[in-house]
Amino acid sequence: MIVEPTYDNERARLTSSLYFSFLDNNKILISLSGTGYLYDKTGKIIERKTLLRNIYFDYVHESKSTDTYSLTSTQINIDSVDNMDWKMSSLLLMNSFFLNGHTDTLVLKKYDENTMLIESNQSPIMMCVFKSEL
Repeated sequence: MIVEPTYDNERARLTSSLYFSFLDNNKILISLSGTGYLYDKTGKIIERKTLLRNIYFDYVHESKSTDTYSLTSTQINIDSVDNMDWKMSSLLLMNSFFLNGHTDTLVLKKYDENTMLIESNQSPIMMCVFKSEL
């Protein structure tokens, strides 16, 4: 997953791997690992942060016709090497990835047997490609 927002005179970037899994009892696990960067207006890196966390969610399947899910973070396990502070988290992550108890709404659209697009209400977030098991 690559995220690149621009704010005033600063640009941020997150390069991350993401693991997404439906668990039992309407729960979802999302694991994130990667690096966040903050650049000044000349493109020089002024901050670099490590991201390594597991986020557990309770979900509600809001609409089957639009494949809309509400995800509320119930537990955020942050590894000791994760030093992504609130400022950088708020620039690069969905709120439920760093605020326990926050709810985000996502649309999970299945494209074909092995591909799913995950979107927020603003834009696509990621495309997941599944390995078929033989």
